[in-house]
Amino acid sequence: MVTSETTRAEEGRPDLCWMDIGVDKLGRCCEADEVYYFQCDIGGEQFEFCKEACELRDAFVREDVYKKTNAGGTSYSFYLDYRKGAIYKSKTKGHPPVILLNPVEN
Repeated sequence: MVTSETTRAEEGRPDLCWMDIGVDKLGRCCEADEVYYFQCDIGGEQFEFCKEACELRDAFVREDVYKKTNAGGTSYSFYLDYRKGAIYKSKTKGHPPVILLNPVEN
């Protein structure tokens, strides 16, 4: 299982959080045909979503999701609506989501 986690909501937009996924990490997850998980613990509320890694990567490529490069490598960077499980390219959510995630039932 491969997971990205956050505990911080975006300032001024409490329904969003900024997340990064390493391009190489997501690629390895695809090669292993794994599911990618997102866990958010915001103000004591927990949210968990998942998506097939290859489906996620293909959506990032198709929608030209922002890539940033730093000392740790290259990452896809995006906004996650952690209440609805929707990934957006911008903070404004003025566009349709890049992809909708599946809720994880506990």
